[in-house]
Amino acid sequence: MLTPSFHKLVLNGFEIVHPQGDHFDKLVIGAAVFRQTNTSDDFQLLIVRRAAHEEYYPNCFEMPSGKVDDGETLGDALARELFEETGLTLSSVLAQIPEITYTTEKIVLDHGNEVQIIQTACQLNFAVETTSDVITLNEEEHSEWKWATVEEMATLQMTGLMRACTEEALEWAEANLG
Repeated sequence: MLTPSFHKLVLNGFEIVHPQGDHFDKLVIGAAVFRQTNTSDDFQLLIVRRAAHEEYYPNCFEMPSGKVDDGETLGDALARELFEETGLTLSSVLAQIPEITYTTEKIVLDHGNEVQIIQTACQLNFAVETTSDVITLNEEEHSEWKWATVEEMATLQMTGLMRACTEEALEWAEANLG
């Protein structure tokens, strides 16, 4: 398990805040990309639907996100995951927004015996700007993308943690970008 000391890490000038002492198995990075609607002052958040064949949370909507690889900086991971999943190029990080911590479970065969693997993931999320808003979806990982308001997201399939995270991201956008 990893024990974070994120208070010492910096991403594009932002100090990463995370409670010390939390333990997790996997570090994930998430990108909140916003745009303002054409008809009002409301903001929309880019969300992507996980492919049906995904082992965890198939067909659920989420922010573009993914695992931070060993030896990779947070900034490099954020830019890579955003580009891999959406084709968007990161231009700047605006702020750290609330993180989420979740647990995944799976059964694997180990020498013919079923073994349950439980992992805890910490997803650090950042409000970002991109060089364009032209989406090129990675169809191996996701089946759909959309720009959605809080009201639109209420009707979409997503985990409770991700729903709360996307709502907080949009609240941040309304308070800081509007």
